[in-house]
Amino acid sequence: MPGIVALCGGNEFEADTKGFNKAVLRAARTDKPQVVILPAAFPDNPRKAGKAGVGALSAIGARAEAILIADRATANDSQLAAPIETAQVIYLADGNPLAAVETLRETETLRHLEHRWQQGAILAASGAAAMALCELYWDAGVWESGLGLLKGIAVLPHHAHIAGRFSPERLLKDLPASITLIGLDDSTGILLDANTATVRGAQTVTRYRRYIEPAEKPREDDEDDITIEYQDGESFTFG
Repeated sequence: MPGIVALCGGNEFEADTKGFNKAVLRAARTDKPQVVILPAAFPDNPRKAGKAGVGALSAIGARAEAILIADRATANDSQLAAPIETAQVIYLADGNPLAAVETLRETETLRHLEHRWQQGAILAASGAAAMALCELYWDAGVWESGLGLLKGIAVLPHHAHIAGRFSPERLLKDLPASITLIGLDDSTGILLDANTATVRGAQTVTRYRRYIEPAEKPREDDEDDITIEYQDGESFTFG
């Protein structure tokens, strides 16, 4: 059975994201969970991203290590990727979604990652890496094909920036109706357990709706909105 999925809007290893990261570690339900950090979306300086992740997560109780997967050669090194198979949390750092897709698609690292996630490990990703895990990701006004591990959702990290440039109607225009669009502010994210998302972090998560679901009980003042905002501790379902 797949493990929980944790998706962050960005700035994943900054102090403001401590609340989200603590929630991820708590979800592992073990003292000092083993965390493997993959900087595959940040090929220009994977060592920097890995070091930042090890420092931030070790400081809040994880046993963290970085695996420097930065290109297809390293992503196809099964021995290098082997620690994924014993991790309780697999954490993909932010960067560039295209880099993440091109680096990981049909590789040994992705095979290990998916296998361990299916065994129950938590799959965490931030920013561009979170985008890349989905079926589609937004890139300069176009929906591109992602890795497809996460079905039925697409995410917009650094959401305040994107929402300031594109209307909800524009963002939804070419997105298949079967996919729910979720905006994630910096330092904030969701923990997905099946089709239920719980918000963790200091800022806002935004769910986009194409129409008002007749069976959905609206919250106060949002019954006509195409977007609904959620704060820390609130949950919503989709799919």
